[in-house]
Amino acid sequence: MKSVDSMRFSFAIVRRSLLAGLALYWMVLVVATHVPNSELPQALNVQDKAIHLVAYGILTMLLYCAWQLTHPTPLRTCIPVIILVLATHAALDEVTQGFFGRQPDVMDWYADVLGIALALPFAEQLSRVTRRLRPLPSSVPEFARRPVAGQTRGWLGRGD
Repeated sequence: MKSVDSMRFSFAIVRRSLLAGLALYWMVLVVATHVPNSELPQALNVQDKAIHLVAYGILTMLLYCAWQLTHPTPLRTCIPVIILVLATHAALDEVTQGFFGRQPDVMDWYADVLGIALALPFAEQLSRVTRRLRPLPSSVPEFARRPVAGQTRGWLGRGD
């Protein structure tokens, strides 16, 4: 069994890596959506709306998992906030594209929001895996750390 200190260390690495990945991906997404159309590679024969859907789906999953790793909260609290933040970001992204020689399109925003909505169930499943990386607080006694025969829920009632 891993020591508590090594679990805390590996959890800290996962959390920092996820936050860094989220920040980097978000910055790349903002820059990529503001590159003028004339400078975009013509090799991208993929449907524009599909790119929007996948890009915002990935952003949703990264943001949701980062949120749950740093501040575990009930779904009813974080999902509306994530939807509001990302849908607002997508709208601002579309509006500001006009300043960079691109054509803002409300259908792109719809694809972004659809990507957000479709990614949330997958993000929750991925978050369940990452939540298991969270070490138990040192205040939890050893007997509470061991699973009980037939137990279906974790010590916090999270289904761990």
